[in-house]
Amino acid sequence: MLNVEFSNVVGAGGGAWSGAKFVAVKGELFENGKKIGSFNGRRTSGGGFFGAYKGTCKILDRCVKALGKDVALWMIDPTMDATIGEF
Repeated sequence: MLNVEFSNVVGAGGGAWSGAKFVAVKGELFENGKKIGSFNGRRTSGGGFFGAYKGTCKILDRCVKALGKDVALWMIDPTMDATIGEF
């Protein structure tokens, strides 16, 4: 069982004009009730290409999608106290 929770989200309204946005997550992986892995992760975005024309929600969406890929890669070989994403 994989437990993932958002540990911090910063995304002031105003799209890229109000600065970079970030999403932080933490998670634990259990197998047969025993914890076999854990991680902390973070992704930051200013919106990427055409960022000035994207809203805050779209920019945060980029962060969440990137973190999803980071978690998927970590699950191939989970470790304890791993850092994923930008760390």
